[in-house]
Amino acid sequence: MLGMESVYSVLDIAPATMMEHGEVIRALIEVFTLKSDNSETTTFLDVEDGIAAFVIEWVRRDLLNIAFGNSDNHGRNTSFIKQNNHVSLAPIYDFAPMKADPEMISRTFIWGADLELGGQYDFVKIANSLADLIEPKALLDALAQTAIELVELKQRLGNRGVPQSILSFPSMGYENLEKKFKTWKLL
Repeated sequence: MLGMESVYSVLDIAPATMMEHGEVIRALIEVFTLKSDNSETTTFLDVEDGIAAFVIEWVRRDLLNIAFGNSDNHGRNTSFIKQNNHVSLAPIYDFAPMKADPEMISRTFIWGADLELGGQYDFVKIANSLADLIEPKALLDALAQTAIELVELKQRLGNRGVPQSILSFPSMGYENLEKKFKTWKLL
């Protein structure tokens, strides 16, 4: 059996609901750790350090959204797949530079007060806000590795044929990624 269910569906929340990442992460962990005694289904949380791995992947995906200019990060654009009695996080999909969209799509999942404001992120505080789920240094180290891989993003996108109109679109911020990562203490 193969099935796919969005974050909004898993959490039984109405589409387009604004939420903070921390509450989404914790709610998903709660849902996926509640099992009936006779369930044969396993989840991504059942592996060793599964919660930490999930948190790293969730925050990494948000860093990718930020770096690529994908502001369309809501609970229908992240899902879980069930296959052969195992639930896993679905691959990234519906991933596009929506900051360039004339309709000005805004982020639906945000980090919240003191963590995210006006396109600036405090990843040290974000990591500390998740300290009950993962050692902050482990999360920051993983994000730093992702940031290193993204420093040359504009050039790499250009090499893959992304139009100059997107690469130079002011709100995308590809020109300043390294500076942003340093400001956010990821480099």
